[in-house]
Amino acid sequence: MNRRRNWFMAAALGAALYVGLPAAEERRVVTLGGPATEITFALGAGGEVVATDASSLYPEEAQALPRVGYVAAVGAEGLLGQNPDLILATSRFGPPAVVEQIEASGVPLMIVESPHDVDSLEKAIREIGAALERREAAARLWQRIRADLRTARAKAATAGKPTAVFILGNAGSAMAAGRDTQAAGMLHLAGGRNLFDGYTGYQPVSGEALLDAGPDFIFVGRHGGETDADPRERLEALGLGALAASTDARVHFLDLGEYLVFGPRTGQAALRLAGMFAEGND
Repeated sequence: MNRRRNWFMAAALGAALYVGLPAAEERRVVTLGGPATEITFALGAGGEVVATDASSLYPEEAQALPRVGYVAAVGAEGLLGQNPDLILATSRFGPPAVVEQIEASGVPLMIVESPHDVDSLEKAIREIGAALERREAAARLWQRIRADLRTARAKAATAGKPTAVFILGNAGSAMAAGRDTQAAGMLHLAGGRNLFDGYTGYQPVSGEALLDAGPDFIFVGRHGGETDADPRERLEALGLGALAASTDARVHFLDLGEYLVFGPRTGQAALRLAGMFAEGND
């Protein structure tokens, strides 16, 4: 897959790439990846979206649209069957063979880096805004997010940079978020210090390692709609029962859709998380 070409395409918006696209009211857009979908709707272009992928769960209007698979496992036939004029995707778009088919089809394709920090989020918003001819709306959206992030930093300053870890996993298996993950990015935005920034991505972690790290906060990821009442019980289900019983850390759930999809809701999510840090410091 020629990702380098797509990065250039994203950077070259406003030039000849999108000349000849239909007017907005006639445009058929497919969004792939939660951030791409959320940004598109936040820019007021939701009416142009005719299909999304299974990871696009917000806003609710997006859930009513046809799905073309999961962002990393899309079929070219189903995608092209939506007759799109423009495909907006995050860098998780795949598999590579499908991306090559879409490129060969001639349908305009823009792949933005999957946002995981402030810089990549701003870049995605501005690039998608340019692709949809909504640059002013993109600038206003970024201003709102930036204001929320400034407020979050001010609130976080009262917490003294608490240490934190983010845990994700299935029954009996726990993974801790390292650097270059959305989880680490959110912890930093809210004023925390991720104790597992020593490695990249997600890695298996034991209860002993977590106890040795001694975090002030442990955050456990869960999907929206799950109704677990006690995050310590979830730690037990992940094979971290000894940790759940003995840690002095404050343990909270974090909704994956609200906190780990870097998009229009990121500023508000950072504000809420900074509030947890500040309350824990009282």
